[in-house]
Amino acid sequence: MKNIIRFNDLTTMECSGFTPTLIDNVDALIIEFHYENFIDMNEHSVTIYRKFKDEFALKKLELVDEQGNAISAAYMGFGDAKLSTQTPDSGSHTKDYIVFVQLKKLMDIEAKISALNIVVEQMREKIDPVTDFSKMTLEELQEYKCKEIQDEISHFIEKGTDVDLPGGAEHFSLSTLDQLNIDKLTRRAELFQVAVPYHSDKNSCRVYTPKEMSLISLVTDAFVTQFTTLINAYNIWIRRCTAPEEILAITASSELPEDLQKNMEDILTALNEIVEAYKKHAEVDSIENIEVHP
Repeated sequence: MKNIIRFNDLTTMECSGFTPTLIDNVDALIIEFHYENFIDMNEHSVTIYRKFKDEFALKKLELVDEQGNAISAAYMGFGDAKLSTQTPDSGSHTKDYIVFVQLKKLMDIEAKISALNIVVEQMREKIDPVTDFSKMTLEELQEYKCKEIQDEISHFIEKGTDVDLPGGAEHFSLSTLDQLNIDKLTRRAELFQVAVPYHSDKNSCRVYTPKEMSLISLVTDAFVTQFTTLINAYNIWIRRCTAPEEILAITASSELPEDLQKNMEDILTALNEIVEAYKKHAEVDSIENIEVHP
């Protein structure tokens, strides 16, 4: 009877031996292919290699007879194929040229997928939990909404703003680290009246004059102050609310109540006055059009 292997994709391949074994205390299979000469072994080894590296085909292996009837239990979940060869002049006790295929038992794919799905679902619940607002107290809902709006506006702040410099507009990101760097370099440039190296978004590092660094600091500070004040205004509004539906209706694009909007306008006016004072002091033509906008 011939030893015929049937793969998961229903293709077959004749082999000389099919032996279950243990390798490193792991279930394994050793499959042998015998040939009479080196040329045949060399030609067939390429086909064997390709077949056993096909993970789809390797999902199921079994021995069948010439009529295709199974004569052994199916071997599921074997992979990590390693091929080796043996020739009559390599210390073997046979005159055959042999290709050996070693397969190790892998974790059951379906069990692995199931386990991974559970882990993914647990991570999803932590990252993006389903929030049941009906179970929250008013104070909890207020804190939730304050954080939601703060996160959204803070993300907008981090994206940064444009600054019109003598050589043209440049965009500066404003993460906390970016803000610290700008502040540090501006103080250094102004104190020693030296140019300092920095970079705008998507541009190579270059040196900025003290006046340029002062301008960058001024405009970015005004931008951060404007939107930090906006976060504070939303927080005040949210904590005024006495009904859950009022809180849930507020978004980062909602129009502020009249008194809070008036306060925002006063802040913007003050910021623009700072810009005007700097323009008079620095006498830099390139900042004539700098303004802080709502």
